[in-house]
Amino acid sequence: MTNVMRWELITATFGKRQKEKIALRRQEMDLNEKDMNAKPIEELKDSDTKALINRLINEYRRLEKLDNISFRIQKNIEKSINDKYRKRDGKDEKLSKNEFNRRLYIREWGVTKKKKQIAMTIQHWIREFNRIETFIELQLNIENLRKYDDRKRFNDQREKRFEIMQSLYEDIIRL
Repeated sequence: MTNVMRWELITATFGKRQKEKIALRRQEMDLNEKDMNAKPIEELKDSDTKALINRLINEYRRLEKLDNISFRIQKNIEKSINDKYRKRDGKDEKLSKNEFNRRLYIREWGVTKKKKQIAMTIQHWIREFNRIETFIELQLNIENLRKYDDRKRFNDQREKRFEIMQSLYEDIIRL
């Protein structure tokens, strides 16, 4: 057996064991999460403060992940809008940036300075967002971000999420 073959065998074995450990850990986490989510928060307040704190911390972390992903999506949307504003012509020449943004329907997202497709990046972050977001009505679609009203609604959701995160943080500190 050559050294290359040994190395491949070792890495394959290690990778397999690592995947098994990760799968086992995820199953344990899912069971713990299901147990915590089975009880209502009011019942947890009376009986088990540690479980309540863990549940609040998990919810805070989930919202924090969603907020970080939302920030990345928003930055990519702003890149596209700024690019379109710089390249505007004729009738849109006299519009302010805010008015231009209100009237803008994004047909093509464009590319970044590094020639990376903005639509692909946004789509990636939307998939991550939808994987974490539990409420179906709050999940995103790239088509919904093309209109100004939908982009505004997305920003409003970010602001509401931030307020919820602040209240969760205060509740965790209080307990």
